[in-house]
Amino acid sequence: MFVRAVGAVMVATGLVAVVPTGPAGAAEWWEGSQTANWYDGQVSYSSVLNCFSVIQGSPAYENGVGAYIGYLADPDNATGPKPVVNDKTWIRYRVYGMGNPCSGGSYFRPKFYLPVGWSWDTSRQIACAYDGSGGSAPQANCPGWSNMDASHAYWNNGSGSGGNLWGVAQGHYWEFQFPVKVGPNAQSGVVLDAHLDVADGNFNPQMLLRTNNVYVFNGTPGANNVGVMYDQPSSYDQATLPFAPGGPTRYGMLSAFQAVIGGRAGSAKFEISTNPGMTPVLGSESFSFPSGQFPGSAKAMTDWADAGVALQPGVTYYWRGSIIPTSGSAAVGEVQSFTLKPGGGVDATSLGATNSGGGVGTGSGGVPGGVITPVPQPTPPSPNPPVAPSATPSVPRTATAKKGVVVTLTCTGACSAKASATVTKKLGKKLGTTTLGSARGSLGAAGSTTLTIKLSKKLRARLKKVGSVKATVKVTTTVAGTSTTTTAKVTIKG
Repeated sequence: MFVRAVGAVMVATGLVAVVPTGPAGAAEWWEGSQTANWYDGQVSYSSVLNCFSVIQGSPAYENGVGAYIGYLADPDNATGPKPVVNDKTWIRYRVYGMGNPCSGGSYFRPKFYLPVGWSWDTSRQIACAYDGSGGSAPQANCPGWSNMDASHAYWNNGSGSGGNLWGVAQGHYWEFQFPVKVGPNAQSGVVLDAHLDVADGNFNPQMLLRTNNVYVFNGTPGANNVGVMYDQPSSYDQATLPFAPGGPTRYGMLSAFQAVIGGRAGSAKFEISTNPGMTPVLGSESFSFPSGQFPGSAKAMTDWADAGVALQPGVTYYWRGSIIPTSGSAAVGEVQSFTLKPGGGVDATSLGATNSGGGVGTGSGGVPGGVITPVPQPTPPSPNPPVAPSATPSVPRTATAKKGVVVTLTCTGACSAKASATVTKKLGKKLGTTTLGSARGSLGAAGSTTLTIKLSKKLRARLKKVGSVKATVKVTTTVAGTSTTTTAKVTIKG
């Protein structure tokens, strides 16, 4: 285990690390934040008959709308994780038109069930947008608080087809954002729910939208105050490890999740698979933490070097994070996905599997969102500049004549290397040669390999009489057409 301080304590086991977040900060915390994100539940779907299939006499069902609900949070805020009690924040829901019912579209209206301690902030206005265009209420199809009734149902102010409902056609979407206040008695680790009443000329369902484990970072612990939150992207380019022991990342990238621990004891776990259903699990890595080490949340990161599986470019990998307390239920995050670029780094990253058929999700997904004011959208961090592939040789300080000198080669892209071990002319007279041996090796992609400089049987016998010698190991690496030579001293025992 490695421990070092860099403003915040960083604790690592293998190549997995957690970075604790700080204390609570000021209100209007999303202003100027580059780390504020929407944390959404999984998508819930309705089902409709495709109108064209009905006309053709072969009725076929398809998804009618897909919808989800979420809230704005910032576990990585510079002043401490947000929201905390007495903070302001936002909730939002989105409705996507996916099917083509004979009604020409689907019509809907939401009804909200705020967590205990949360309330509407009527000092700020609701905002609405269709396909990303819109703004603050009141305006057509975006009424203000006067259209929110006592049961927390929100009605449109439109007329004609759909009346007081909103309509969404295939290939389009609505987003609504609602300002809320987090009261002093708010709990952490609870659910945010809404019913979406849908009129589609088919089943006219009442859909449940849910985000589990909504966190108030200094709120009273709820039934389960541990959980997993993902920033998006949840996997990203990263050339070097931002935690001890440092050095290059295995694949030029990191995967990360925010671990809400709340002072509990337990362990955090990463799992990876090539199946969105996470079966079979190809590899995993985990670390444990004692009670009280992380009173709030912490960031868990991995470069997958210790997962027990060699990742390959061009393959889509699915992964998830989990928090497993020593007592109580485990929190298992939603499945995420990424694809490695041939030269290292992440080519694509997204949410992984989602439930279908109207299923309710089981965690916070973190779909990036927010398309309209008044919620200022965080400016995304500048992407890391392309990192040139590199090759790093590692030469041991000591070796034995019997096993030879084993040089470890780590590359962030395709590379080749040759290594040789030599002694001085003076020692060469005793051994009969100044060159003890050489070796070559290569990698077709990012990874690690070894080059073993083997000594001949005759040379080993002579070295046994001498006892031990100091040799110079020269390693020449070639990557992306550029060659670099390094030397190191090694003591070879007979």
